[in-house]
Amino acid sequence: MAVVGRLHDLPEGPWSPGEPVVALTFDDGPGDATDAVATALARFGVPATFFVVGSVATEEPDLLAALVTAGHTVGSHSWSHRRIDDASDRDLAEEVVRTAMMIEDATGRPAPWFRPPYRKADAPRWDAVAGPLGFHTVTWSVDPRDWEAREPVAIATAVLDHLHPGAIVLLHDGGGERSATVEALPLIVHGARLAGYRFVAL
Repeated sequence: MAVVGRLHDLPEGPWSPGEPVVALTFDDGPGDATDAVATALARFGVPATFFVVGSVATEEPDLLAALVTAGHTVGSHSWSHRRIDDASDRDLAEEVVRTAMMIEDATGRPAPWFRPPYRKADAPRWDAVAGPLGFHTVTWSVDPRDWEAREPVAIATAVLDHLHPGAIVLLHDGGGERSATVEALPLIVHGARLAGYRFVAL
């Protein structure tokens, strides 16, 4: 399997090449902001993709099922959000497979999408392990660094200034305090739609 993120953008899907579509993705959940993110997305009719940490998400199977019922996609963000430096290929495979199995048990849907934790530069190694197992490794092309930003307008501006057809936007609903991300979502949605973009999930 090719690393989707090597192109940084959406793979082929039910949209035309060059069509102004964008995917919002959320990492590190489920977290304190997941419900608020899901509520905001529902208000605007926006589907998204949630890459969950298995060791956290296993405690919230009903939430994963609710996300899928609402039209979102749930993918793996590894079991423990570990770094690859001291991990064997077998360790990495277990991180991906264990989380995907948990997601499928909770939602009744396969979970073929995988996002590596931490660095985009780690994606080739993760993909070398996960690809032969049938997983698609996804990175991103727009990163507003919402995990360190405190101003919703700054987050939204960083997203909107870098939108392009097929963009994959990296946001976070877990791993810390994410109120600024939640508050940025209406600005992102309105701005993208004014620019002619349509939101899609993986």
